[in-house]
Amino acid sequence: MIVERIFEWAQRKPDKTAIICDTISLDYRSFSNAIRSACDFFQQENFPVGGTAIVLVQSLLDAWIIVMALRALGLNTFSVLSIEAAESLKIKDVVCIVATQPEAVALNLVAKAAGRAKIVSIPPSIYAPKDSNELLPIQHNARPLGGHILYTSGTTGTYKKVMMNGEHEDRRNRTRAQFLSLDSNTIYHGTNFGLWTSIGFKTPSATWYEGGCVILDQRKDNFENFFQHNVTFAMFIPGMLKELLRTRGPLARPVDGFSAAVGGGFLPIDFAEQSIQRLTDKLTLQYSSTEINSTRLRSRFRTKDDLHWFLPTDERLFQIVDENGRECPTNQEGELRILLSDIDCYGYLDDEEASSRVFRDGYFYPGDMAVRREDGRIRILGRSADVVILNAQKVAAAPIEQAIQRLLGVDEVCLFSGLSEQGDEVIAIAIQSDRAIHRAELEAVARKFVRSERVRFSIYREFPRTETGMKKTKRALLKKLVFEEIDGRHQIRPG
Repeated sequence: MIVERIFEWAQRKPDKTAIICDTISLDYRSFSNAIRSACDFFQQENFPVGGTAIVLVQSLLDAWIIVMALRALGLNTFSVLSIEAAESLKIKDVVCIVATQPEAVALNLVAKAAGRAKIVSIPPSIYAPKDSNELLPIQHNARPLGGHILYTSGTTGTYKKVMMNGEHEDRRNRTRAQFLSLDSNTIYHGTNFGLWTSIGFKTPSATWYEGGCVILDQRKDNFENFFQHNVTFAMFIPGMLKELLRTRGPLARPVDGFSAAVGGGFLPIDFAEQSIQRLTDKLTLQYSSTEINSTRLRSRFRTKDDLHWFLPTDERLFQIVDENGRECPTNQEGELRILLSDIDCYGYLDDEEASSRVFRDGYFYPGDMAVRREDGRIRILGRSADVVILNAQKVAAAPIEQAIQRLLGVDEVCLFSGLSEQGDEVIAIAIQSDRAIHRAELEAVARKFVRSERVRFSIYREFPRTETGMKKTKRALLKKLVFEEIDGRHQIRPG
């Protein structure tokens, strides 16, 4: 279990830095002792093994210590930012709601949660053992390690709960560390991804498993001092990478010993090229899912081709199948499915319908269309639900969106087809951009990509997004907004 692993590193390298959160730094001995102190505090409550503890803590440092202590005592943990979020996700078997004392008061937590579960306020002194130079052993009375619940959403914004059980935790961490090349020299910058996200929970755990250091920064200016602690690795979504590049400025040079991975959306070619010039020549694009332990599709960026075509680490794990479940031949589009291992997720909590649809016959169906070419590389074509009808033909939206995004140099593009209130077939192109888009640019897009008289453009400074760490675009909501605009307010008509 991860708590015991941290204790092992505290014995072997007690003075090695384990975690830096904002301005607070803990070595492995202090980190282990803080977890042990939290264990002692919670042990007095005699919570039943297998119950669920909601951790309502803003500080990622506090949240990690509390989550690991509770799990060491056999509780399942669920980290959220509000009682309302926890209630909307309908977590069962809740035995306690944990917050630090200042947060409990500020949130009026006792009143909000009255009668629902026991409220436990954590005193600040919990992290301060009497003798910081003494290593306190982790004792969990041979209880089974509790699980941790992540929640994820598709582009529809419907949240699904994924249980990361304690049974296979060491194997999960070891496998992920090997895939990401994490070791005791790793200094991983986890930015501010929360513990309810896959990246926010899995990668720090894998780093500590190998004895590395995790940096977490929740400050508003977290990119200003991004490389202050000699970071060796970080994972980004495209918007975060854009912000880091903006902060570093056009004259910045690559950082020695640093590598980066990007996932969670399409990366424009200019961002990729700027990253090579200003950050690192070790830039990897990844395709992953919360439900799968380790990313198995990735590409090292060298040319534009690498932005679209991913290389499977094991071709047996990936199949592209037609509507009858038969594997598609090379260059034929179909639905992607991924072979599950025993350390992956096999279902969603409290959602049998989604589980039976997504997890079938030993495979995970992420809901994406894909195609494989002759050299074995795979291109993700977008969600199976996100197809558009152009000239009476159904086509995948993602490749067109990516091409338009690249041409205009904007943050994101979403392409929709549908009917207006008047019954006219409409092609709608939503653009997220913080710059003004000239009419001539829109006309060029319509001529090159759509070739339809019924093209409508909607330009937004920010698309509606999910509240989870990956900040996915809520496509269903965006489409609704776009067509309401088409039916109501003025429309930009090219040509």
